[in-house]
Amino acid sequence: EGVADEARERVEAAQQQQAKAVVQLPIEKIDFEPDSLRLTEQAQRDLIEQVLPVLRSSTLYLKIEGSSAWPGPEGRFTAEEIRAFARDRATSVATFLSQQGINPNRFIIGTLEPKYPNSINEAELAQDRIVRFTLVTVQGGR
Repeated sequence: EGVADEARERVEAAQQQQAKAVVQLPIEKIDFEPDSLRLTEQAQRDLIEQVLPVLRSSTLYLKIEGSSAWPGPEGRFTAEEIRAFARDRATSVATFLSQQGINPNRFIIGTLEPKYPNSINEAELAQDRIVRFTLVTVQGGR
């Protein structure tokens, strides 16, 4: 790692579009404090135990895609606000991983559309509160 990792350039938007998935990590349930971008202690442990070892043992990039529940129909938040919150949660995860020594240039941040938009069923809403981790290769990168 070391020098090669530090010299790695930030992934350009065009490269992100051409990123090829290698494997999706099995962890998806990352808990945050309620209505917050702050990871719970359990989420931090899960990331340290299940994501960090994979990143430390490879030179692949990590696509981090956040999803947020879209409770309806009261419409307290706009679609743009909900997408921004999902993206901010994915960024929170990337920040935590970079604080553990992973080069932040290895992350591609994105969002996922909810499976159950405007649901009032808590079990469905819970399925939309996820963060997906996919190891990817990037043309010009590894």
